Order: sequence, then C-alpha cells, then structure tokens
Amino acid sequence: MIFKDTMSIATRIALLFAGATGLIFITVGAYLYQALGDELDRRTDTELIGKVTLIRHLLKESTSVAEIERSPNSFLDALIGHKGLSLRINRPNGSVILQNMSIKKVLPQISPLPLDQQPESKDIRSYKPDIGSGRILGAMGATSDSEPVQIVLAREGTEKTELLQNFQQTLIVGILLGTGLAMIFGIIIVRSGLHPLEAIISKANDITAQHLNTRLIVHGSPHELQKLGTAFNSMLDRLEDSVQRLSRFSADLAHDLRTPINTLMMQTQVALTRSRPQEEYQTLLASNIEEYERLARMIENTLFLARADNAQLALNRENLNVKTELQRIHDYFEGLAEDKDVSITINAEDASIKADRVLFQRAISNVLTNAVHHAQRGGYIRVSTKTEKNVMEVAIENSGPGIGPEHLPHIFERYYRGDESRQELTHSTGLGLAIVRAIMHLHGGEVYVHSTVNQSTTFRLHFML
Repeated sequence: MIFKDTMSIATRIALLFAGATGLIFITVGAYLYQALGDELDRRTDTELIGKVTLIRHLLKESTSVAEIERSPNSFLDALIGHKGLSLRINRPNGSVILQNMSIKKVLPQISPLPLDQQPESKDIRSYKPDIGSGRILGAMGATSDSEPVQIVLAREGTEKTELLQNFQQTLIVGILLGTGLAMIFGIIIVRSGLHPLEAIISKANDITAQHLNTRLIVHGSPHELQKLGTAFNSMLDRLEDSVQRLSRFSADLAHDLRTPINTLMMQTQVALTRSRPQEEYQTLLASNIEEYERLARMIENTLFLARADNAQLALNRENLNVKTELQRIHDYFEGLAEDKDVSITINAEDASIKADRVLFQRAISNVLTNAVHHAQRGGYIRVSTKTEKNVMEVAIENSGPGIGPEHLPHIFERYYRGDESRQELTHSTGLGLAIVRAIMHLHGGEVYVHSTVNQSTTFRLHFML
C-alpha cells in the first residue's frame, strides 16, 4: 500500500503533489545537467579548434623549428588564461620540440590531421586524464620554410568536472527545497480546497432517521462537490422514500394481521363465555381455519417477496408454450368468472418462452384474480399475446371501474390498496400485484398497467425471449 488507510486526503494529495513535483525537478535537473555538460564540451571543442588554428598561424610566422625552440614564448602565451590546456609540438619522428608545463600525464598518440585540412568537432577525440575526462586534437603544421611539425593540443576536464559537481550539489539542494515547499504549500492549498467538503460533512451529520428531509446545499459549491452533493441528495431521496414505504408497509401489515387475529380472538372469547353444542364448536373451528389460512397466505407471500428481493429464489426455467399455459389458467378461472357473469377469452400466439412454469402461472393468476374481482357483472376479460423483437407480451384487459390516476403509481407496492378496495377486499392480502412485479423482475422483464376510469384496465407483462 502506498498510503495508510488512516492518512487524510489532504496529506495524500500533498504527498502525491510533492512526489510529482520532485519527479519533475529531477527530470528537468537531469536534462539541464546533461545540457550543461554538452555545452561545456562544445566550448572546449571550439577552443581547441581555435587554438590549433592560431598555432598553425604562429608556425607559419616562424622561420624554422630551431627558432621555435629558442623562442617558445609566443606559443606558450597563446595558452595563458586557459586552465588545463596542454600543448605539445613534435617533429615528424616524434621528438618533442615544445611542451608546456600543464601536461600532468603523457598525452596519447593520435593521428594528426593533414596540413591542408581544417579541424572540426568530429576530429576531436576523448581521452582519460588523471581527473575526469579530456578532449584532444592533433594536426600537422609547418614553419615558413615548410618544415613539418605535429601539433597536439589537449584540454583536461578538471574545470568541467568541478563545475558539474557544483551544479549537481546546487541542483540536489534545489530539488529537496522545492519538493519540501511543494508539499507544504500543497497541504495548505488542499486543505483550503477541501473546506467546502467540511461544510457538507457538517450538514450530513445533522441528518438522522427523524430528519431525512434535510438536503445538502450544492449551489455555489465546487463542480466536483456539486456532483457529490447531488448524488448524496439523490441517495437521501431514495432512502426517505424507502423509509416511508417501510412505514406504510409496517402499518398495512399490522392492519391486515390485526383483522384476522381480532376475529379469532373475538370468536374464541364468545365461544368460551358458556358451554355450547358440538356443532357450534365445529362451526367456530371451521371459521378459524379460514382466518388461519388467510394468515398463512399473508406470511407465505411476504416471505416470497423477501426471498425475491434478496435474489434467493432459484428459477427453474423451461420452454413453455404460452398458449397452452394460458388455456390451463383459463380453465381454472372459468368457474369463478361464470359466478360473476364475466367472460374470459384467450387470443394467444402458439409461441414458446423460457420461464419458470410455477412462477409464470402465479403471475398470470394474480392478475386474473384482480381482473375477475374488479370486472363488472356481465363484463369481459381478454387475454392476448404478441411478440415484438425479443419481448413476449401477455396483455390482460378487463372491463370495470378502472384505477384512478392517483393510485396507478402505487398499485404494485406491498399492501397498497385504495380505501374502497381495502373495505371491499377483506379476503385479499394486498400483495398480489407486488408478487407479479417481483416475478417479472426475476425473469428480467417488467409489468405495466394502463387504466381508463369507468372503462377498462390493462396489465402488460413483458417476458424477455
């Protein structure tokens, strides 16, 4: 790990900023160091070329080698002020004619340039003196009487080495100082930049389960914190909605549990007030069984939704013929529909989908149960299918009073029922449509509803092919 988990964001950013700054300083420093060394080499080469040209000119002014030996000062004076510059003039046989005292080591033998060739940088060679590195140039020269001589001019790198060492030390100090200052100013700048975040944290600390309506103020905040604040407010919206739904769920569940439990308690208490014939006790037990069955359905449906929400239901997918399955469901509901004088018609394609047979039947049955109950006497229920692209739609339409627009957004919520429905549907658990939506989500599909008041209601179940 680069950073410890407990290290503050300001410190992390400051260290990263300091590290990046140090890396930049090192890179630039290395470039400048190399550039300085190259520039010193170019100046040395230029100096060597200039001195060789000068010495060739001085040789032409000398009448003979003997004159050079007698009066070497003009040649040596040309080297004054140039530290580390060494000159040696040899006869063609290698014997030394002139040599200055700057030479601390025997110069290497090199091939001299011809007399008619002007020296260039490419003709200069490197050599290894006692300290650092050096550059050397050899060229032929001639006196006025055309007596040839060999010129060897060398420059030791002592001055260059000292200059580069000083520059390196200064560079290291500058890098360390600059990196340290970058870290200090980085901490100051980052902490200043994170000040709006502290305001968000302070506001977030005021949010509790009893004050979920509190929202962060994102207007005027930095762009990045606006995104954070917007995402946080959206999360609070979802959380507040979930808490409200949970509260409604708890209230509705308590209401629905209270009704059968109160019925059981009252019937039992009345039966125990005095001795009764066996037939009355049997009637009481039969009535109690109905209430127990209702409680069992509520518990089973609630557990089903809980397992569906937590993806704990394993689908047993198989190829189902939609027309065949709908016909089976039709046969089951036909008797119930006749009791209400409601006609059920099936207009299904002879097509197949891959779905869980039990859950498919349960979803369709729940919608049909709802349709049969709300269909007007003498009304109709139409079940049809159609396939578009990769979606199989099962549409269930029923005539009836319809669903008010204020109820449509909530009918798939658990235990949600309009007031009139709650009073009329005493046998309902209020979970049927919530189970339909859960089953569709398990299959990767969706359920939609469209309703026109006093005309009809249509549920559309989309199964993915």
